[in-house]
Amino acid sequence: MTKQLDVSNIRPNVRKVEFRLKDEVVDRALAYKKMFEEKDSKTSDLKFPDLVFFNVGDAHVAGQKPISFYRQVLAMIAYPPLMENPPAGIPEDAVQRARVLHKASAGLGAYSGAQGLLHVRQTCAKFIENRDGFPSDPNNIILTDGSYDALKIGFELLIRDEKDAILIPAPGYPLYSAVIREIGGVPKHYFLEDKHEFNPQIDEIQKAFDDCTTKGEKIRGIVINNPGNPAGNVLSRETLIQLLRFAKEKNIVVMADEVYQVNAYDISASPFVSLRQVAKEEDIQVEMLSFQSTSKGFSAECGVRGGYIEFYNVDSNTVKEAVKLVSVRLSPNTTGQIILDLACNPPKEGEASYPLFKEESELIMGQLRRKAQSIEQSFNSMSGTSCSKIKGSLFAFPQIHFSEKALEAARNGNMSPDTFYASNLLDATGVCVSSGNIFGQKEGTYHIRLTLMPTEDRVKVALDRIKTFNEEFYKKYQ
Repeated sequence: MTKQLDVSNIRPNVRKVEFRLKDEVVDRALAYKKMFEEKDSKTSDLKFPDLVFFNVGDAHVAGQKPISFYRQVLAMIAYPPLMENPPAGIPEDAVQRARVLHKASAGLGAYSGAQGLLHVRQTCAKFIENRDGFPSDPNNIILTDGSYDALKIGFELLIRDEKDAILIPAPGYPLYSAVIREIGGVPKHYFLEDKHEFNPQIDEIQKAFDDCTTKGEKIRGIVINNPGNPAGNVLSRETLIQLLRFAKEKNIVVMADEVYQVNAYDISASPFVSLRQVAKEEDIQVEMLSFQSTSKGFSAECGVRGGYIEFYNVDSNTVKEAVKLVSVRLSPNTTGQIILDLACNPPKEGEASYPLFKEESELIMGQLRRKAQSIEQSFNSMSGTSCSKIKGSLFAFPQIHFSEKALEAARNGNMSPDTFYASNLLDATGVCVSSGNIFGQKEGTYHIRLTLMPTEDRVKVALDRIKTFNEEFYKKYQ
């Protein structure tokens, strides 16, 4: 008799889900980590003294300190007596914010309603208005446990059956395809290329659209990730206009994944501009869902799980259906909502907390900018590698150019070439990177993904090791 929870007997869409942020290379790096932690005598046989996890996208795990203002307010809401007798050094504006948010939320242990706290939704709406130059309705915002929940709401509204497809970028975040498959839809990649600095090309998107149409699939929406993970690209206004016009022409929904909007490193040459703002200013009438998350930006509060979805130019009855959909969860977590409120409305000049907030945020952004420049310059100076300009987000996606000899060695090892490179790099140097194939890449191109999360000194250590390894690899396989 087959068990009810035998893997062959569970819901088929669950088995279709693939969410690979790690592969056999990362698994082996974790095994090495365990060896070091347990002081295994075999570590003396390794070619490296320690590990550098250049693949980890969690800033706090990598050593980044939290923003003081966020934690001061959160601590007081978590333990309300602190609001009445604040510890020495807690600024008065932090105390006042804690009191306001505690009153609005009834405390961290209380439900907040399915749509999230009205006060926080109003803060998010004001943030969007200040960014785009025209109002946002808090009733068109649903607060979520991070960007996963926000994206899932959008996909659940769009995907009706197994013939409905969503256009997603490749390289792109594996979450998109995982959630689409979980719901029962079709993820359809449109490819981004190094030669275009990973800017989407309309002819490439049209090709993906036509391929779905030929198969009898219905494109319902397009995900546009700006700034981009893993490519580190920031899309120009001209590109955004082209994408919006394409969406209008095809009558598909724009899903604006803009969770890295704070992470634009050259705001004079490549500033972040929201799709919502461009659609309004250019009078391009499209239905749009926009996403934000507390896990990104300079604070990188991944663990608190805060985010939102905003509905723009969407039927109000559909928004009501979305609220009904999330009602089954009762409430997004309150901690994430508090941090989201603080991120959307940080201390302002003239307030007591502003000098320290400004110092901490500028320190982090300066470090991210320098790390991006170091990675870019390093890979553009080595033999057989190149790296597009890292304009934003928290990642780099350098390209590895393989000789036929190296490709043959990868085939003999039963590995994709990028995994072959990453595997050899780990064993030779202790530097762990992600294989580009995890994120999707144009056929015939190969990449690795790095994060900007390690500290500056560890980035330097990693890049020095990679350079030494790469020169030996290049000579061996040239």
